[in-house]
Amino acid sequence: PSGKFNAGAVAQDTRAGKKEAARAVTTGSYAIDVGPVTNARYAAFLHATRADAVPEYVDNPDYNQGNQPVVGVSQKDAEAYAAWLSAQTGRKYRLPTEEEWEKAARAGKETVYPWGDDSPADAKKANYKGNGRFAVPSPVGSFDNGKNAWGLVDMAGNVWQWTSSSRVKDPSSSNRVVKGGSWMDGPTELRVSNSRDLDSLKGYPDVGFRLVMEVSK
Repeated sequence: PSGKFNAGAVAQDTRAGKKEAARAVTTGSYAIDVGPVTNARYAAFLHATRADAVPEYVDNPDYNQGNQPVVGVSQKDAEAYAAWLSAQTGRKYRLPTEEEWEKAARAGKETVYPWGDDSPADAKKANYKGNGRFAVPSPVGSFDNGKNAWGLVDMAGNVWQWTSSSRVKDPSSSNRVVKGGSWMDGPTELRVSNSRDLDSLKGYPDVGFRLVMEVSK
């Protein structure tokens, strides 16, 4: 729903740094993907558009299974997919802002992680480094106990996710914010307010994306 939202670290998050300071923001209404875009969904786009820019890991069986999240895509690639999907459906799809991503991840709650305050290591709620189940990106939705209150999966762990936001003051910078943590990170990196700045022109083995769809109020 549209309205105000407290982005950034929650009061009980003792691991939050200064860049995660709490702040009040307002968003419009939007819908968001239940999970990250999969290889199967992205393959339909590549086939339909005969795109030249295929993901770097498309031939690697550790990364290219249909139900795994697509990785090795730049932010530009993700935006091209969103534009194609918008044209196919007549609806407006795009990458979320950092604040929209956080609002969806918390699902109306003031928690450290999408499911609550307990670590992903408690009951293995996500795909993080050393989770004991996966050493590569996991099929989307593999951790049912890691869903949030709105039923969204993989908002913590598996793959970082591109946003449209930048925290760099230089307007010429190609750095963009990624959210969520990944299979290559420890449990504390998966906190909702945590983020990284990455070069949006590059693809990474632990970065994918999910889209939002604009809706009327």
